[in-house]
Amino acid sequence: MNSMNNAKRLRHFFPYFIYAATIVFFAIYLSGLDYGRFYDLRVAPLPLIASLVIAICFRYWGVIVWRRILIDLGSREVPRFSLLSNVYAKAWMARYIPGSVAWLAGKVLLASDLGISKSRLTVASLNEAAVQVVALLATSAVLLTDERVTGVMDATTLAVVIAIVTLGGVVLFPPVFNFLVSRVFRLITNQAASPELATNYRTLLCSFGLYFAGAFISGTAYFLLCRSIFPIAGWTDWLFVLGATNLAGALGMATPLVPSGAGVRDVSMLFLLSAVLPNEVALVVTVCSRVWSALADVSFFLLTSLHHQLRK
Repeated sequence: MNSMNNAKRLRHFFPYFIYAATIVFFAIYLSGLDYGRFYDLRVAPLPLIASLVIAICFRYWGVIVWRRILIDLGSREVPRFSLLSNVYAKAWMARYIPGSVAWLAGKVLLASDLGISKSRLTVASLNEAAVQVVALLATSAVLLTDERVTGVMDATTLAVVIAIVTLGGVVLFPPVFNFLVSRVFRLITNQAASPELATNYRTLLCSFGLYFAGAFISGTAYFLLCRSIFPIAGWTDWLFVLGATNLAGALGMATPLVPSGAGVRDVSMLFLLSAVLPNEVALVVTVCSRVWSALADVSFFLLTSLHHQLRK
C-alpha cells in the first residue's frame, strides 16, 4: 500500500520536476552563449521574423506527426490539437535537460493525464522521435551530394551518415520495431504487448513523408536566418543550407547527455555552412542560431499555452 502511495506521489510531482529542471538547464544554456558575437551585428528584420515564424511552424509540424501516429496506433479519443500542442511544447522545452529521456518522458507523463495509455504514448513518442531523426538525416544525405561538401565533410563522414540512416530505417521497419517493442514490453511488465501497440507500414510512410516535408520547413527557416545576417546569401545555396542545418540538427538530437544538442549541432553546422558562407559569417550564424532556436522554442511554448487557455 505504501509503495502504491509513493508511486502516486512520484507521478504527481514528476511533471513539476520536469518544469523546474527545464528552467534551470535552459538558464544554463542561455548563460553559456557567446553574446559578444552580437555586438554591432546588423540583422535584416523581415527575413529574421519570417525565419522565426517558419521555425515555430516546424514545431507545430511535430505535433501533427505525433498525433497522426497516436491515431494510427488506435487511440480512439485523441485530445484536441490545442491541448496536445501544449503538452508537446512543454515536453519540447525539456530538450534543454541533458539526455533525451526528459523530452520523451515529458510527452508520456503529461499526455497520460489526457486519457491516453502510457504504453501507446511511449511507442508513439519513440517512433516520432526516431522518424524525425532518420527523415532529417535522409534528406541531408540526398541534398549534400554536392562538390562543395568535399571541402568540409569527407566521403567517410557522409558514409557514416548514410549508415545511420540505413540502420535507423531498419529499426523503424514495422516487423523489426514491433519485435523490439514487444521484447522490451515483456521485459518490463512480464506481459505480452497489446496488438494495438504495433506500428504498420501506413504509420511509417505517413510519418516519414511528413517529416521529409518538415525538413524543408526547418531548413528554410535556417536559410532565412542566414539571409537576415548575410543578405547576399543566394537562393542557389538554399538546398545546401537546408541539408547542412538538418544534418546538424539531427546529429544534435541523436546525441545523448547534451542539452538541446548544443556542441555537436554547433560544430557540424559551422563546418558545413563554411562551404557556402565566409568563415566569420558561418560562425556568427551558428552562434546566433542558438539564441534564435531558444526564442522559437519559448515562442512555441507561449503560443500553445495561450491557445490552450483561450480554448478553455
